[in-house]
Amino acid sequence: MFEINDLRVFIRIADLKSVSAAAKSLGAPKSSVSRAMARLENMAGAALVERSSRHLRLTDAGHLLYPQALQILERVEVAMSTMVDHAGVPSGVLRINAPSAFSRCIIAPMLPSFLKRYPSILVEIVATDERINMLSGEFDITLRIGAMADSLLVARRIRSTELWTCASPRYLSECGTPLTLKDLLSHNLIGRADRLVSWFAGDTASDKLATDTLGRVKTLDSDIVEKILIHDGGIGLLPDYLAKPAVARGELVHLFSERAPLRAEVYAVYADHHSLSTKVRVFIDALLRSIEDLDSADVDT
Repeated sequence: MFEINDLRVFIRIADLKSVSAAAKSLGAPKSSVSRAMARLENMAGAALVERSSRHLRLTDAGHLLYPQALQILERVEVAMSTMVDHAGVPSGVLRINAPSAFSRCIIAPMLPSFLKRYPSILVEIVATDERINMLSGEFDITLRIGAMADSLLVARRIRSTELWTCASPRYLSECGTPLTLKDLLSHNLIGRADRLVSWFAGDTASDKLATDTLGRVKTLDSDIVEKILIHDGGIGLLPDYLAKPAVARGELVHLFSERAPLRAEVYAVYADHHSLSTKVRVFIDALLRSIEDLDSADVDT
């Protein structure tokens, strides 16, 4: 007879397309993951994955099982959350996924007080700038910056982040300070690896001249962009929670600060459960309070 955890193993293998990667992600021996798949396939009476030396893919039976497995795991999660809610004490493991810079600058500072207030909650946070499949059930909540497209997910707006155009004083001294948008085209621009970059906001033709300019260096990680800029590598966009401290320290200069800033919305994203678990709800509330305190401190200074 298969176990409910076997479905989690199957989902992870399907998402990662590798038994070894799934075992590493789950923190389980590869042999245990293989046995879980064997139990499921024995129960199904059919192979769920096709394995070769180079890749792994779902069979027709695996494709049929995948969405059903997601629904079963979601219902189990809802049932467990309901029991926790009934007890009235937030508890259990809270699995968070968030961009690296946001995790470091926003989430990490508020975690000590959050954990002190809710001693029965354990936190697992994975900081990555890659988009993940929220429907896989790997995380309870993820923080995303930018437009949302997943209709099966709930997205709650957390804050609006300004994107600052920055460069180091030395870079500007050596390469010149851009005074117009046309000037940017002759500079080393740091771009995004997953999309084109819009450098400025506005409604006129001059505001849009450098829109979607491709960067010479591309990355998903804002922390990497910050380090490149501080070490005189060019001009790039940084979220305000990274840019403001660097500008205050004199490591970076805020360019075109007189213009209306670009903005990106930050969302807390979770699966469309019928009842949001207490641990996720109290984390979102604590995160909102922490961000409000940070924004208020910025206004005061």
